[in-house]
Amino acid sequence: MGRPLIDLTGKVFGSLTVVSFGGRGHKCTWWGCVCSCGKAVSVRSHFLRHKTNPTMSCQSCASKTHGATIGGRSPEYIAWLNVRQRCNDPNVPEHKYYGGRGISVCDRWLHGEGGLSGYECFLADMGNKPSRLHSIDRIDVNGNYEPMNCRWATKRQQARNTRANRLVSLDGKTVSLVEACEMVGENYHNVRQRIYRGKTFEQAIGR
Repeated sequence: MGRPLIDLTGKVFGSLTVVSFGGRGHKCTWWGCVCSCGKAVSVRSHFLRHKTNPTMSCQSCASKTHGATIGGRSPEYIAWLNVRQRCNDPNVPEHKYYGGRGISVCDRWLHGEGGLSGYECFLADMGNKPSRLHSIDRIDVNGNYEPMNCRWATKRQQARNTRANRLVSLDGKTVSLVEACEMVGENYHNVRQRIYRGKTFEQAIGR
C-alpha cells in the first residue's frame, strides 16, 4: 500500500493554485494547478511541497519579468505573492494571523478581471511601491486584501494600525491613540496609562 494521499486542493504555492487531483504515476503524485496568469499546468506533488521559492509559477511566467526586478521578480510581484500565500497557504507560518482568522484576498486579485491576470489587477489598483521601505498594509486590520482596504505604507505607519492599537476621536476625526498623542503633544505611554486606569481620552489629555 502506498503512502496516504495528502490533499493539496485549494492550497497556493507561489503563483500556482492547486485545483484538482491529477493522478498517481511511478513514485509520484500529480496535481492540476492554475497559474496567476490563467494557464493550467500539471505539477508533481514533491515539487509543490518541497520548493520554498515564493515566486513559483508556470514556465511561461517564469520566463517573464514584471518591471524593475529583484531576483527576477519586481517587489510589487513579490508583495502580491506573499499576500496570496499568507491568506491561502496553511503551510506558511503567517497563515494563522491572516487566512487562519478569516482574512482573504479579493477575487479580482486572485483570479483577475476584464482580461487582466490577478497580478495585473493588483498592480493596476495599487501602483508601484513608493519606496523600498513601503509594504502592503490593510487600513482595516480585520478587513480583507482588496483595493479599498489596502495601501502602501511604511513600518511606522503600519505600527499605528495594529489590532492592539486603540482608536480615539480627536477634533471630529478617528485616529490611532499614537497619532492623537503626537497631534496634541502628549506622551503616548502616559496617556495610555491614564486611559487604562479608567479615564476617557479627553480626560487623559486634560481636556
